[in-house]
Amino acid sequence: MLALIDCNNFFVSCERVFQPGLKNTPVVVLSNNDGCIISRSQEAKDLGIKMGEPLFKARPIIEQAGVRVFSSNFMLYGDMSQRVMQTLKKFGAVEVYSIDEAFVDLSHVPAANLEKCAATIREIIYQYLGLPVCVGIAPTKTLAKAANHLAKKNPAYNGTMLLDTPAKQAAARRHLAVENIWGVGRRYAAKLHQHQVYTVADLVDRSSGWVYKHLGGVVGVRLRQELLGQPCQELSFKEEHVRKNIACTRSFSQYITTLNDLQEAVATYTSRAAEKLRRQRSAAKAITVFIRTNKFSVQAPQYHRATTVSLPLASADTGELIRYALQGLQQIYQPGYSYKKAGVILSEIIPEHQVQTDLFHTTDRSKSQKLMQALDKLNTKMSKNEWAINAVGYAAAGIEKDWKMIVTRRSPRYTTHWQEILEINI
Repeated sequence: MLALIDCNNFFVSCERVFQPGLKNTPVVVLSNNDGCIISRSQEAKDLGIKMGEPLFKARPIIEQAGVRVFSSNFMLYGDMSQRVMQTLKKFGAVEVYSIDEAFVDLSHVPAANLEKCAATIREIIYQYLGLPVCVGIAPTKTLAKAANHLAKKNPAYNGTMLLDTPAKQAAARRHLAVENIWGVGRRYAAKLHQHQVYTVADLVDRSSGWVYKHLGGVVGVRLRQELLGQPCQELSFKEEHVRKNIACTRSFSQYITTLNDLQEAVATYTSRAAEKLRRQRSAAKAITVFIRTNKFSVQAPQYHRATTVSLPLASADTGELIRYALQGLQQIYQPGYSYKKAGVILSEIIPEHQVQTDLFHTTDRSKSQKLMQALDKLNTKMSKNEWAINAVGYAAAGIEKDWKMIVTRRSPRYTTHWQEILEINI
């Protein structure tokens, strides 16, 4: 058996931990630049506020109902997520699935104790961190996700659902719509509906051959097996997932019309991506740069270009990566447009110990590595901005950054910055 633990309305719940007055109040959290709604409390959902809805569209409801609005506080959310995952290790080996979800191996727990274990996980997470979670337990990943979904949607289950017997699994399959299956998107759900497949029970009643033809081939067949309680996906217990691509992209708070400002933004994003690259002890052989105007603006001229620059040798040196990123930007920049977004993507990533030099390469890589280590150490200790490295950095990234993200509604970073630690006045 394994459990899927999912934090309820995670970003909103993190805000409520440090501001108890928000309990039972409609709350939403916004995306970068305070653009769209990315997290909602149950009270906000009940008001009809939609996930991903632009703030300006929801503003009438927000103002009328007194909804509390927060800018995204990813430093706080990331730290709280790490605390959740660390706490879950008390119960078994953990596979981190997302910032607010994780699988836990419960194969060592006797069958008679599984229900109590699920309740204990909820109690401990709430006691330690003040975060509400739901727990789904089943013999496969897909069924555990389904159990968690049912536990979250039905208050009668008190946040836990155990699918440990064939009878319980069959009942769950009858009540679960195919569009709510992990891995079945909107397009596949619509296709299944055309063939009168509306529930999970309808899907597993079809033959493996039919599923292979209509639901993504081998992937669909494995999904069917998982829904029948036969594991096809193993848990991965790597401490840190090694990314094959690392991206840093942002929309600007205001339009950028000059090459100089674009260079600052691209250099800043490259610095951030390089930091992530070094954190997983890797190096990149290629860097992609893109810029674009506001695609939602009907009247403004549109422009969107991207280019990929290959490096002679894989590198994790911020200065070197910035140099090639700016070369790519120079190739695609066109004057006369108002740019709204830019980004960089590092690819062809390999472990740092596998980087091979050649006879004509004269750069002292050991010196570069020591410089990057010192840079990362200083920025980890001193940086005040979670998305732009501004404690110690490269001049190409600029200083003022007038285009940086809007975070006018961000709450304090209670758990990571001494200057913003929670104060209690008695």
